[in-house]
Amino acid sequence: WDTVTSDEASSAGGTGKTTSEMKTLTTFADAGWSITESCGSTAIWGLCTTRNSGYPYLTFYTGVPTAQTYTEFTFSLPNGQECGPISPMAALAGVWVALPPATADCTVDGATIIGWSVRGMDGYFQPGQQVLAVGAQQFTAVLSHSRVAVTSDANVAAADACMTADGNTELDQRVLIEEPGRDSLGEYRAPLAPTCTPQGVTFAGWDYRRAGVVLAPGDALPAIPSATNTVHLYAVWVTS
Repeated sequence: WDTVTSDEASSAGGTGKTTSEMKTLTTFADAGWSITESCGSTAIWGLCTTRNSGYPYLTFYTGVPTAQTYTEFTFSLPNGQECGPISPMAALAGVWVALPPATADCTVDGATIIGWSVRGMDGYFQPGQQVLAVGAQQFTAVLSHSRVAVTSDANVAAADACMTADGNTELDQRVLIEEPGRDSLGEYRAPLAPTCTPQGVTFAGWDYRRAGVVLAPGDALPAIPSATNTVHLYAVWVTS
């Protein structure tokens, strides 16, 4: 596989090669391939600059199109709004195409593009990464916001009484939302207490995003990936 265009240095199988090596005869001949450096059919595989973008191709396949055909890439914000200045983009079918860079006009105030995702994909492509155009595709911008929304939820049902520090019952004050800057997130500390407390229980800490990680009051948050823009803390209660 091509370690440059895939941006993958390891794999469960196969041998990684650079783009240059992937288009060099000796790479495959030394591995025992039946391959020739021509556009003919004297071997099983061929290397031809005008076919398959210079990568090996099966010589028996005669259906390589001679006419240029195009497909369409579209780019959208996470809310589904298409990024008009850069979308849609015509992509030549069968050719590696560079995705828009981090500076592309497809973001919102206070955010930067750190990648492009497609439905069903784990992770995302890097800005400017090359992808093979094999059909129409919808890409969604992966944004990193300059501020992170940290929600501290008292974790109390709306129908249950929850007393504030001054002894009042507040049904609407169950959640505290703060927005520390991403650059200073390492200095942020979990709140010392929820906004209100149910009767008969004691506050024991914060469940970090319901991921089984419990933070003590005043603890620093775990490291947050650049693609994570919201963090949820849920109060953990124990019977008094």
